[in-house]
Amino acid sequence: MRFLLDVNVLLALLDSEHVHHGKAMSWLRGLATPSWASCPTTQNGFIRIVSHSGYRQGLSVQAAV
Repeated sequence: MRFLLDVNVLLALLDSEHVHHGKAMSWLRGLATPSWASCPTTQNGFIRIVSHSGYRQGLSVQAAV
């Protein structure tokens, strides 16, 4: 089974201060094989949020990609 991650899960995996970071990391580590995916719409949303100057751990677009 492959899991299609949304922006919220990607943010939780990246941001160690995210309220769900621990749960997201535990879930990811618990997968038997790397079985997740994302789509261009989700990737765009993720980059848009993490590269925004108001995001607490703001990244450059290059770093986010």
